[in-house]
Amino acid sequence: MLVLGIGFAAAAILYACFWMAAFRLDQPLSVELGLDFPFQRLERVRLVTRIEPNSPAESAGIRVGDKVLALDGLLMESDVVQRRVYLSHKPGDWVRLTIRRPGVAAPFDLVGVFRSSTDAADTLLENYTREFRNFYPLVFVLVGFVPLFLRPDDLNLWLLALFFAGLIASPAFPNDFNTVPAFLRPGVIAYRGLVLGLFGGSFYFLCAAFPIRSPIDKSAPWLKWAAIGMGVVFAGETNGPDFARPFPVFSSQLGMKTADTLWFETTIFFLALALVSLASS
Repeated sequence: MLVLGIGFAAAAILYACFWMAAFRLDQPLSVELGLDFPFQRLERVRLVTRIEPNSPAESAGIRVGDKVLALDGLLMESDVVQRRVYLSHKPGDWVRLTIRRPGVAAPFDLVGVFRSSTDAADTLLENYTREFRNFYPLVFVLVGFVPLFLRPDDLNLWLLALFFAGLIASPAFPNDFNTVPAFLRPGVIAYRGLVLGLFGGSFYFLCAAFPIRSPIDKSAPWLKWAAIGMGVVFAGETNGPDFARPFPVFSSQLGMKTADTLWFETTIFFLALALVSLASS
């Protein structure tokens, strides 16, 4: 049981680290060039669709219709490469853009100078909130898993760890998991689906039986097992970019949107029932 607990904790820590890294990439950018160039997934380029007048992009000679192949030598392999480059610069820094232009035989380089971004004007409270969000998963890992290491044979502590793992995974994963290495992405998505599926059910199971059995559990002892069973079924509805639902029990019959709504409402129901059970014990 201790080995299983260590494995579970390692998975939770790995997920938390991937989430925190993705969240840091998702923060507001402090620099810009004054152009729109959305990522083209099939071509692995960024297509310039708009350039602001008197902007650094215009001064650099960039034109609408240009395709940006690389920034500072980094190829546009994913949607997050541009954010990584921008986050590593400050206003006044220069950046090298590798351009493919219609009618020009070979790619060529242009140099732009970053200016301050209008999106970066956050308040002090927003900055503190962002820093808290960036590190809160580690707090939940400590609270949820340290007791489990002390008593790995206690079912209640496993349920507690499951609940905190669900708390860690409850916020949306920034950039649709694109910051996770491709070979680990299916596992990370499946892990999130499992702990989110069991989120409400594990908390109800814990509160129904701990510290003493609640009146609800005494009258309907099967309900806590039904909650876990529903959680396992909902874990099979996990979906992500390039990752199909492995066991589409509900979505195959009700549609994906209805199935997702059903998961949300079921989770809220068991969370509320857990609080009622805790208050009535």
